[in-house]
Amino acid sequence: MLPDLDALEASLLNTSGNVKLDARFRTLFTLKGLASLSEDRMERVIDIISKGFGDDSALLKHEMAYVLGQLKDTRALPCLTKILSDEDEHAMVRHEAAEAMGAISSPEALPVLNEYLHDPDVSVRETCHLAINKIELDNSETGKKEQEIKEQRDKAHGDAIDAAARYVLYSLTDAVPLRPSTPHRRLCVCPTHRTSRTCIRWRTCRCSATRS
Repeated sequence: MLPDLDALEASLLNTSGNVKLDARFRTLFTLKGLASLSEDRMERVIDIISKGFGDDSALLKHEMAYVLGQLKDTRALPCLTKILSDEDEHAMVRHEAAEAMGAISSPEALPVLNEYLHDPDVSVRETCHLAINKIELDNSETGKKEQEIKEQRDKAHGDAIDAAARYVLYSLTDAVPLRPSTPHRRLCVCPTHRTSRTCIRWRTCRCSATRS
């Protein structure tokens, strides 16, 4: 059963006033994991996290900006733009908002990033510069080709992992049906019976085995 988003919102925003900071961090990254499950959840998670920037903890807000960037959804841009534009906000948070815009890599973010290229804080202006370069590269023909290659490579890697997982699952089951009247001696590798000797308890042992 998936965690309740209302409960997670209450935890992240500390509406009760007694949620410890480490628990709120765990909630934040739980929300990050749930966001990818559906478009509706993505929108709700972005909304929940966006509400948290009124908090006193600059460290928590830094991580919230980071998570918004990792979601790679343009619906997070209005919140990130607001954070970057707030010159009263901690520079660590503003810098991370600019970096998150670069991670989302939408040309929509270019105007505000260009606006703060000359920000008084060096970390903010340098991050804006890096984010602009990344967005321009990602949206160039070269960047699009590189992204296509990366996606193909990631898919091939994922397919290889799936194949390996299927192989392991297959090896942990009795692939060859055994005749009930013949208790074959087999090499046991299960956690319960792990031993260098063969195992003849084939009726109960579900480990990978080979006939001796």
